[in-house]
Amino acid sequence: MNCIGVVDGKFLLLEYKILLNGEDYYNRKGGYGIHSLVICDDQAQICASTMGWPGSVHDNRVWRRSRFMQNQEVYFNEKQYLLGDSAFHPSNIMVLAFKKPFGRELDDYKLFFNTMLVKPRIKSEHCIGLLKGRFPYLKRIRVLIKRRKDIIRINRILTVASILHNLILSEDYPDKWIEVEQEQNMNIQNDYDELANDSNDT
Repeated sequence: MNCIGVVDGKFLLLEYKILLNGEDYYNRKGGYGIHSLVICDDQAQICASTMGWPGSVHDNRVWRRSRFMQNQEVYFNEKQYLLGDSAFHPSNIMVLAFKKPFGRELDDYKLFFNTMLVKPRIKSEHCIGLLKGRFPYLKRIRVLIKRRKDIIRINRILTVASILHNLILSEDYPDKWIEVEQEQNMNIQNDYDELANDSNDT
C-alpha cells in the first residue's frame, strides 16, 4: 500500500487561561488549548506528530509548516501519501474526499471514492479517542502557561503519552478502562450519516 497513514488536527483543551499570548490559544470551540497534528496508521498507532501550536491555528497551516510537508523527499517516496479531511489542501502527498459542489451532486464514482475513504479516516478519531481515554489528563491539561518552557513541558507530556499509547496497543486492555470522548463518537457517526445522506440523494 502506498498510503502510509491518516493525518488529523486535534484541539487539546487547557484547564487554565493562558497568560502568554492567550488570545492566540483561544479556539472557536470556546476554550484555550493546544493544537496538535497527529499521523496514525491503520492500527491506531501514532506514527508522527507536530505539537505545541496555538489552539486558534488552522489544521492546514500547521500541516504546511510541518517538517513532513516542507521535507517531503525525506518522509515520502514518489508514490506515498496520507489521507486527510477537508481541512487540508490536496497535494501529491495528501488525498482528500471529494467536496460536493454548491448546488450540485457528486457523481457515482466520486461518491464511491468518498465512501471507501471514510473507514480508514475514522482511524484518526479512534486513535485520539484511545489516547485521551487512556490518559484522561489530556482531556483538560492542567498546566498554567506563563512562559515558553511551559509549552515545552506540555509537548513532553504529549510525547510521553503518545509513546506509552503505542507501547500498550499490543497488550490486552479492558474496554471499560477507556473513556472515549462523546465528541469522538459523534465525529465518527457524522461521517457515516453524511455519506448515507449523499447516497440517498443520488
